[in-house]
Amino acid sequence: MSSTQEVSLEDHFPIRTLSLETGVNTVTLRAWERRYGLLKPVRTPKGHRLYNQKDVETVHNILHWIQKGVPVGKVKALLSNNKNAEELDCSNELSDDDVWSALRNQFIESSTNYQESKLLSDYQALSSQYPVDIIITQLIEPVVTSLFHLGDNGTAFRFFTSCLTKQITVHLNSYKHQGKKRPSVLVVNAASGSVFWSGLMALLLQARGYDPIWLSDVHNPNQWMPLLSGLNPSQCLCVCESVLPDGMETFMTELAKYEGSVVITGSEVWFKFRHLSDEVSNVSIYSSAMEGVMSIG
Repeated sequence: MSSTQEVSLEDHFPIRTLSLETGVNTVTLRAWERRYGLLKPVRTPKGHRLYNQKDVETVHNILHWIQKGVPVGKVKALLSNNKNAEELDCSNELSDDDVWSALRNQFIESSTNYQESKLLSDYQALSSQYPVDIIITQLIEPVVTSLFHLGDNGTAFRFFTSCLTKQITVHLNSYKHQGKKRPSVLVVNAASGSVFWSGLMALLLQARGYDPIWLSDVHNPNQWMPLLSGLNPSQCLCVCESVLPDGMETFMTELAKYEGSVVITGSEVWFKFRHLSDEVSNVSIYSSAMEGVMSIG
């Protein structure tokens, strides 16, 4: 099909729709097209990219392989086999999972040597090639675990999270949805130590088609209810990690009178209040922040 051939708008849609359908941001989708030839959109006479349902399936197949550890640069060879991802034997291709191991070591080295510019440039390059959830599971979680147990009083760990928190803020502002208004999600965290994770969850929500309202410095549950009433978001995500903040019991009681949907994450909160998910229909509690984000929809 010619890049300028007239296409039916009933069958094709712009890149922002493909992004919403797949949870992959538009920057990454363009990188997959330009650098790796994984997508081949048709073009309007004015040069705008248009996609169809087959492209949605292609992106899901790309994600399937990336989630198994295949580097994005090697996915094209797998897609060209004209088979469904489930039919292919990935044993040989997965030998290159060492790529992720090398990346983890690279980020650990940059963190222990306090190389902020390298850390940020490497993260920016990676975030243009992989979706947020893949970066979290394949890179950030293992790196954080390794740095946390270094025995340096958490210095490298805090350096890593501080640098990436700045980059998360940049990404949240850069990738704000254009045009049609998206459902808003208020994202708060229970302690300063949860800022990094709440920011990551806000970024993940944005990739899934929401407009996150990330308030990184509001840690007191007594302040959350006025914010819910004043901002009136579609939903709310409270990231508590392993902290059980003061005022949580009062907040939980007030939630019974709140009509909106609230997702609360954190091991300590889940352990003490998990029964509320059965008693209060609008409240869901998860031990994992990732699990909580994926439940929003």
